[in-house]
Amino acid sequence: MSQRKILEGVGENCNRTGRLLFFINILVAIMLLITQASSSINLVVFWPVGILANLYPIFLLINICFLIYWGLRRHRLIVLSGLSF
Repeated sequence: MSQRKILEGVGENCNRTGRLLFFINILVAIMLLITQASSSINLVVFWPVGILANLYPIFLLINICFLIYWGLRRHRLIVLSGLSF
């Protein structure tokens, strides 16, 4: 699926704000998944995950905000935020 098709309807004519929100949403969703996986990653081998784990509540709150935003816009990108829970 092409990026244009995914971003279709994000904003009026895929404006910069819509694209920026989309990429921030992807970044936050990935960070949330990494922080959730931190309990199963050996922190001696890869310690930065332990630092990210302390930011879990912040990533969760931002992701919930994106979930509400995409839900109010009734856009299919709500799945991106929903899958990272």
